[in-house]
Amino acid sequence: MRAILHRRGFIMHPRFGLASSVLALCLSAPAALAITPDEVWANWQALAAAQGSTMTAAGTAKVGTSLEVTGLSVTSAPQPEVTATVTSTIDKITFADQGDGTVKITMSDSYPVEAKFSDAPGQPPVELGLTVQTPGLVMIASGSPAELVYDYTAPTLTATLTSLKLPDGKVADAKAEITATALAGHYVTSTQAGGGARLQSSATLAALALTGSGTDPSGSGDSLAVSLSLADLKSQSDMTFVDPALMQDLAAALKAGFAVTSTASTGAISLTVDATSPQGPAHVATSFTGAGFDLALGPQSVAYGFSLLGAAFDATVPEAPIPVKFGWGEFGLHFGLPIEAGPDPKDASAVVRLVDVTMDETLWSMFDPGQQLKRDPVTLILDLAGKLSWNVDILQPGALDSSPEPANFYALDLKQVLAKAVGTEITATGGLTFDNSDKVTFGGIPAPSGKITVTAKGINALIDTLVAMGLVPEDQVMGARMMLAMFAKPGAGPDELVSELECKDKAFLVNGQALPF
Repeated sequence: MRAILHRRGFIMHPRFGLASSVLALCLSAPAALAITPDEVWANWQALAAAQGSTMTAAGTAKVGTSLEVTGLSVTSAPQPEVTATVTSTIDKITFADQGDGTVKITMSDSYPVEAKFSDAPGQPPVELGLTVQTPGLVMIASGSPAELVYDYTAPTLTATLTSLKLPDGKVADAKAEITATALAGHYVTSTQAGGGARLQSSATLAALALTGSGTDPSGSGDSLAVSLSLADLKSQSDMTFVDPALMQDLAAALKAGFAVTSTASTGAISLTVDATSPQGPAHVATSFTGAGFDLALGPQSVAYGFSLLGAAFDATVPEAPIPVKFGWGEFGLHFGLPIEAGPDPKDASAVVRLVDVTMDETLWSMFDPGQQLKRDPVTLILDLAGKLSWNVDILQPGALDSSPEPANFYALDLKQVLAKAVGTEITATGGLTFDNSDKVTFGGIPAPSGKITVTAKGINALIDTLVAMGLVPEDQVMGARMMLAMFAKPGAGPDELVSELECKDKAFLVNGQALPF
């Protein structure tokens, strides 16, 4: 978990955004800003230094009640896990005193960004150049030094790839551009005890469009073109920062009070990929009606989730003899875990939702040309809750591998378990508790207590269909039905089976009958 959070950089390394865009510097500043031009500029410099970045300016000058900064350059410090530097250079930034206690911040309409990334120190880097264009961007700083408010708007923001040099020294034949339209945001920063800060934000974006293309520099003839569009992006976040020196270590930062909650959602999404290779052309078109994301990370727990709604895939690739078309109504994952090590049980959860999966008839006909299987949409839902405690600090590298028993499990609750496919439906309800003082009775597993009820519908009809299709030999059906009879009893409806799985008094029972474990 620690490595993933560090690689992604959205938690531990805000200086990437600072160096690549002064917009991000201004909007994410955790330090308290006064509302005069000189004090705002001084705070920008202090913030860069606190985060390990280098900020220099060719000159500063007073123009009336405004402060003009020219030749601004911001370079990020190398990161501990990914060798990277990002440098932005802006011709001019103006901090204008509006005479009402607020400062209006504007900058040059465009500026270059240079970045270098490598997997390890001493390795040749990937070098890329960008031009960022922000015509009409306006930021207003207001409030007080203890609680500073930023409001910004921008008609468009465009980043264009100008160069891409690979580690072997070759210059890639690549083009890329990303454009955001109708940006608007509101940020509130406040100082915290101990030198930290709190940042609350909300932002909207009418549309985001990305295009990119390139060819293989090795001369293989491979090429790739990508087009992505998103509509109606919305986000909210609440972050508490601690001493910048602690932000290099996630465990230390969390113990000191670092925390973040964030949500984001989008409207329609469209992605198209076209590729060519010696094997032939490939085309993939993907769309979603919406998407969502949420993250909550604090000293005691972490929760993460995302969802993709209304998916439609249409792919034609050389490796497949027919077009591949499928979709779903909803695909979502959500996980919640405690972070702190200790003996007390804490809440944990896991949710998987794959709802209304459909396939094109062309795919179905590959293994069921006679249409004997029902084409009902497929659904799989697992909604689990429980309690556990950690015996190790999971944020330390290698912690989970350092102990034969890194965690103790105390409870499992099946909030919803549902599987539906080809005319069958399986559900499960119930829950278990676990006795961690007894890991002998059930062969190393903490002794469980409780009951889980499993209900299956349509199983016998499916078996009959599989036999008719020739997928299951007739002589194996009798054995399968005998196994069902051993572990299930008839339910209330037609072709319905019920199994009651119970752990009681250190015994495992199926429909009231004890079985050897």
